[in-house]
Amino acid sequence: MVKLKHPSYSSDPPPLEGLVSILELGTFLQIDVARTFAIQALSNTSLNLSLALRFQISNWIGSAYKELVATPAHRLSLEDVSLLGLAIMHIIHSTQSEIRHLRLVLAYNLLKMEKHDASCKRPPLGCQASWEAAWWDGFARHYLHPDLPCTPLEALTKFTSTNIVGVTTACRLQAVEFIRDHGVFDREYGILEEGLKLLKKFEGTVVGV
Repeated sequence: MVKLKHPSYSSDPPPLEGLVSILELGTFLQIDVARTFAIQALSNTSLNLSLALRFQISNWIGSAYKELVATPAHRLSLEDVSLLGLAIMHIIHSTQSEIRHLRLVLAYNLLKMEKHDASCKRPPLGCQASWEAAWWDGFARHYLHPDLPCTPLEALTKFTSTNIVGVTTACRLQAVEFIRDHGVFDREYGILEEGLKLLKKFEGTVVGV
């Protein structure tokens, strides 16, 4: 434990087995600095999640889970399956699939501008046409990007702060208010939380195959 308190005494991190032993001992003796040291030294997200579940490190479970859900499915390997086991991988893939389906539904079911601001001098159909063009050509591309899709918060921020050619600021902000009030993009957070609840049922168990 001297090396944990005085990092200058060690230039290289312990091997994997050593890190797991430090984590196990830190959990048993309730030494938070040991647990934190071990988890931070582990660079594999799937291994992090596996150990976080095993040793019931709740705050690490959530962050590792969300990172894996945000990882494109084709980048998750057989090693990840081995580390997490089929049940955990099923939760991750199901969550990814639900989020993907929700995003497709939102992207392809154009959200129409419910109201036309009274101060706007443009014809209502003109604003609507410009909004539709921005939705398809701008928003949908970012929202459905295969590698770097924008988050719900980023999507809302883009609509809030980005001027849309042909749509007045007042009309755009009315549409943003409708999106926010109806929690259009917030549904994704609900899907994430449902998956996390299922995942936490595995706390205190050894996952993997």
